[in-house]
Amino acid sequence: DGAVHETGFTVEEYVLPRFEVNISCDQEFLTSSWDDREGTATVTGKVGATYTFGKSVAGKVTITLLSKMSGGGAIGKGVAG
Repeated sequence: DGAVHETGFTVEEYVLPRFEVNISCDQEFLTSSWDDREGTATVTGKVGATYTFGKSVAGKVTITLLSKMSGGGAIGKGVAG
């Protein structure tokens, strides 16, 4: 047939979707339950993330807690699914 077809298109920069992360803890500070010998404490709460268009973000998060008492060093780390 030998026919030639042409069309135009635009290539645009891909912009990653933006999202917001919300963290809430059940307690505002660690109390006497902090075990200084073990270097551990239990903190409970919720972590959620939502794209700016409203859909929930799926994934995992790593949380590191810092203590002002210990000079800002990490006192704990956890992963939530």
